[in-house]
Amino acid sequence: MLLKGRVGASDKPRRPQTGAVVVDLLRELLTAAGLGAPYVLVGQGLGGVYANLYARRHPSEVAAVVLVEPTHPDDDVDERLLRFLPRSSIWAGSRRGWRRHAEQHNLAETRREIEQAGPFPGVPLTVVSGSRTAPRLTTSPRQIRTRSVRRKELVTLSPDNRHLLAPSSGQFPQVTDPQIVVRAVREIIAPWTGSPE
Repeated sequence: MLLKGRVGASDKPRRPQTGAVVVDLLRELLTAAGLGAPYVLVGQGLGGVYANLYARRHPSEVAAVVLVEPTHPDDDVDERLLRFLPRSSIWAGSRRGWRRHAEQHNLAETRREIEQAGPFPGVPLTVVSGSRTAPRLTTSPRQIRTRSVRRKELVTLSPDNRHLLAPSSGQFPQVTDPQIVVRAVREIIAPWTGSPE
């Protein structure tokens, strides 16, 4: 079963959205939907951070993981903007009201939770990465090198790993190379569904 939502349709958070809070809410949702473990987790971008944490905190509930152009726990989600704008202008007004609870404002705590959660389990792991680098206007050579190193770190979280490159993609392979993302998921669930790879 695929659980998906519409961007912006969620209730406004009333407490800080740390990784642990997001993972706990996901577990509640899966239970309420009547879906039993083990799960194949698929996370894109920031969702990759939460899939990473979920697998570490609840390894017996995870059969496999697919990370699609995932955010690394050490990434700064505002890094590209910081080449041109001071952080104070990016976050201006966003620390008031419910916005102060948003995920991007709680990444430091989520990073600590990942560090404290123990190792990533040895489950099948596929990482799908976009081959296109961000424009040099918005991304420095240092940022490109750092991204490459961090991508390799994520691929090697599990000894049972695969790395697929999406040639037409940057940040959203599920949009620009959807067939690669679909293939990655089908191949990783094949042992449980009996479907051919």
